[in-house]
Amino acid sequence: MRWFIGCALFAVVACSSGPNNRFTEHQKKITPPPPKEALKKVVKKEVDYHGLVAEGAILVDVRTPPEFARGSVPGAKNVPYENLLQKMDAFGTHDQTVIVFCESGRRAGLAKEILVQQGWKEVHNMGSHRDW
Repeated sequence: MRWFIGCALFAVVACSSGPNNRFTEHQKKITPPPPKEALKKVVKKEVDYHGLVAEGAILVDVRTPPEFARGSVPGAKNVPYENLLQKMDAFGTHDQTVIVFCESGRRAGLAKEILVQQGWKEVHNMGSHRDW
């Protein structure tokens, strides 16, 4: 038993990630630094949602019905995120431009991913309904 504990202790000490770890040194040699472009702040692309709606895009509020009843974007359909897969017909054809939104943009982001996975070509996450 002492031998086993000693071997385990030796393995832990030998595999430490300290400054003398050969793997860490080797990793530093083969991993190039990230390009300076990757370190720049990501700028959110501005989208003209009003223009997209004027061209026929569908506005979809993915909040719950009680949230929707408290106020939403004029002309928006309410398709709660929880019921999204059961109500795919509300989004038209796969060529239809869809703009999704919710309270903060989190559920809308998830809804966008689902719609893209289901074959929609142009889906925008507007974020919050207040961004209208």
